[in-house]
Amino acid sequence: MIDPRPLLPAGLAASWDSDELPDAESLPQLTAGRAADGKTVSAIRADSLPPAAAAGLLLIAGADDASHSVSQSYEGEPDCDYWHGIMHRREPDYGNAGYWFRRIGRHPAMDQLPAAAKEAAAAFEVRSEASTILTDDWDPFAMIELCRLAEESPDSDLHTFCRAVQWLEMRALLRHCLA
Repeated sequence: MIDPRPLLPAGLAASWDSDELPDAESLPQLTAGRAADGKTVSAIRADSLPPAAAAGLLLIAGADDASHSVSQSYEGEPDCDYWHGIMHRREPDYGNAGYWFRRIGRHPAMDQLPAAAKEAAAAFEVRSEASTILTDDWDPFAMIELCRLAEESPDSDLHTFCRAVQWLEMRALLRHCLA
């Protein structure tokens, strides 16, 4: 597996091999907004990565447009379509995100997300609010709705929880893309 840590923001790189969540400041934003580091974007583009891994790393770096361009260029490839769905969820364009998640259906990266979300919920006081994703089966549409609700209260535990689950989702998908 390619080691993505040199291409990840420092706080996320430190949690790549860990079960512990990064600090809240390091978590990717739920909506686009953090500016991408040009040096990191250049390094990702110059690296000989599989397209889906490049799309993911660009999205994690905050280069949403560059990530969108890559994922859209490989439309129909489930890994790229998954990144495409996450990117639209972050815009936030929830309807378009739902379209991409309907196209994907079940994805192998989703298999570990129910347990990861339940573990993350233990660190936040969100069990009742987040119950729709704290099931034994990952529901990307419930995650879209939960992110929509969290965006209404950006200083809430629910918002930080959604950012944490989004990172766990991104990490699972990136690991899958690099395997």
